[in-house]
Amino acid sequence: MSEGDGFDPRSVIKHFNFALLIVPTEMFGERATAFRRNFFRKVAESYMEYELMPDYAFAELEVKDIVEDVYGRILGDAAEIKEVDENEIHVVVHGCPISPFSMLKKYEAFTGVGELIRESIRRYPACPVVALVEELCLLAGYDVEIEHEPEGECSMECVTRISWGYDVPKSRGKGESE
Repeated sequence: MSEGDGFDPRSVIKHFNFALLIVPTEMFGERATAFRRNFFRKVAESYMEYELMPDYAFAELEVKDIVEDVYGRILGDAAEIKEVDENEIHVVVHGCPISPFSMLKKYEAFTGVGELIRESIRRYPACPVVALVEELCLLAGYDVEIEHEPEGECSMECVTRISWGYDVPKSRGKGESE
């Protein structure tokens, strides 16, 4: 399936977001955080293998590439990416299409779902795009610092600052021993 076939890859992430909000609503604290971390690690591994690696198979995968690919593919024109310097990127999002609040509008007609989404947002206001970028950077061998500043708990507007150190790992699992 491709975009030409009427398939929108962002719809997959929207469903991930919905599942992430709804499935663990009975979990609290560390258990919920562990569930989400494991979930995002699996999504990131799949994304790395099937989306990023075919495009960057013969090139060094940089944080900038990961940020541009994920935000561009998932949020499209809603994300404005600004390279501040060689080790810092800012992303400004206007009208986020996968905000839990946009999901709330879509699914609130279903009995009880609206309240489940509200409760999940209250307990865990993290952004799935930010979590995916963080996991992908870790998989690529980068130690990143991400500051995510949504307006409110999670709204349709946010600013994300992504920075990383100068000592980027030289080996990315190319068979070199440590």
